[in-house]
Amino acid sequence: GAGGGVGGAGGTVNGGPGSSGANGGTGSSGAAASDAIVFTGGTNVLQLQPGSTITGIVRNQAGSGTTLQLGGNTGTGTFDVSQISSSGQYRSFGPATLQKVGNSTWTLTGTNAGNLFWELKGGTLAISADNNFGSPGHNTSFDGGTLRFDTGFALSGAIGLQSGGGTID
Repeated sequence: GAGGGVGGAGGTVNGGPGSSGANGGTGSSGAAASDAIVFTGGTNVLQLQPGSTITGIVRNQAGSGTTLQLGGNTGTGTFDVSQISSSGQYRSFGPATLQKVGNSTWTLTGTNAGNLFWELKGGTLAISADNNFGSPGHNTSFDGGTLRFDTGFALSGAIGLQSGGGTID
């Protein structure tokens, strides 16, 4: 069945621990059936925090003015980057920026099929494969925080160090 969602332009959606942030409903198979969040224009930020869930599709129709953040000041979370795709839960985030903010720790899983730009601005971002970041040649910017390698592998993209610095663990 269809559910309600959040839509609009120039907004911030921040789902903290234990909150759903938005719920678009599920179909009879349990798969997302409708849009939970739709960004239609302006500058938008969607911040996921450890323990938060979104049921439904998050659709970015605003283009490059949208940022998807993995945030929170405490706790640990896991994010499947393969869900950022034309058929995944996070759709049309192509030119959008992905950020790790706050003091929390997030672990990336899955294959990021796009060449999305990551900015590390705080906390810890853990990866176990180069494809967690994107296609070969992806770029990452450090402006604070830690990039943790959970397994040994070669990182194919460039890392730009900004004034906030960064740590590789």
